Amino acid sequence: MPKNDTLEIQKFIKDLGEYLGFISKVEVNLDRDNYYSSIYDVIWFLDLSENFNIEVLKKYISPDVVENKLKLIPIAAFEIEGAATSSKNQIGNITNLTFGNVLNKFIIVNNEAAIPEKDTYRRGLNITRYFNECLGSSNLIFLDWCQVKNTYEWLKIKEEDKKIEVNTSYTKTRKGSGGENRSIQIFDYIFKDLNSIGLEIKQDYTSDKFKMKYYLEDYISRKIDILDEELEFYFKRKAYKDPNEKNIFELNRINNKYYLPKLDIVLGFNLPKSFIKWIKRIAKNMENDILNNELIFSINNNKIKDVFIPLISIEIESEVNKHLNGAIINMWKNSYMGILFSKKQALGHLEYFKNNGCNNIYFCDYENIEN
Repeated sequence: MPKNDTLEIQKFIKDLGEYLGFISKVEVNLDRDNYYSSIYDVIWFLDLSENFNIEVLKKYISPDVVENKLKLIPIAAFEIEGAATSSKNQIGNITNLTFGNVLNKFIIVNNEAAIPEKDTYRRGLNITRYFNECLGSSNLIFLDWCQVKNTYEWLKIKEEDKKIEVNTSYTKTRKGSGGENRSIQIFDYIFKDLNSIGLEIKQDYTSDKFKMKYYLEDYISRKIDILDEELEFYFKRKAYKDPNEKNIFELNRINNKYYLPKLDIVLGFNLPKSFIKWIKRIAKNMENDILNNELIFSINNNKIKDVFIPLISIEIESEVNKHLNGAIINMWKNSYMGILFSKKQALGHLEYFKNNGCNNIYFCDYENIEN
């Protein structure tokens, strides 16, 4: 049972979620089938079954997965600490969020009530950085109660702000690469079903999180006036193109600085504008601490105006090899759920990665779907 300090914040977040247009629930267990499953203080859900024909996916993956994972989507999960807490407890909160299949993950502490040391916020930021460096960024947003508690009264949410936005202007263009002509045939076969769902369809999709990282790093690097070659390398403005000849290459585009994974097909939607408005209100309270989070920074500086949710990614792999392994990892890290269309021999690869934490990818034997 949460402490009284936590209950106050928990009720606020629940009511706020409802005001923003989400289905808001407290003390939520998302995965009851496991030996251990996190119970989150609050989760905001979107009911996709009201707007989209999710049922059609039962043709390709288990009906249980469609019913339990794709109809009521956990948009945001919150872990709350209303008073003093240990570092290991904070690690536990971040672990629950990091390994949970939730799209946006929030930790809220109350530094003012963390008596006697009042150091919960600083330590929590350090632990968040530690997790991001060890396990990679996972849409984790760390906040203090003082940055959240007055956001409600400043928000003016209209009914249209609560609606899911989908761009339906889509042109079907599928190209096979590396001899992947079989993938074109499969795509042509499944396209009618995918299009009937009503979600936005993107091909060769790259997650916006890489753009957000670029925007933040570029913003900071341009504030440094010192002309120094080491700084240019550190901020990824320059690099050696050939390590033997040491010829310097100007990194003036995002795809020069980062590897940008491309997913064959992604189905998704834009988050309601109500969520964007709330994040902007939080940013005002955070001041310089927005630099600790690429999403908040990018929204506050209007670098991104919409938050696209890559709900379902699809990779079509006709060859069972290391290329297929890369497809699995890219789907795992860059979408809420992935469907691997391949031969049954690929199941061994997928099971290996599932046993090592890749738990949101499902298999469809493309040799049987046309029968």
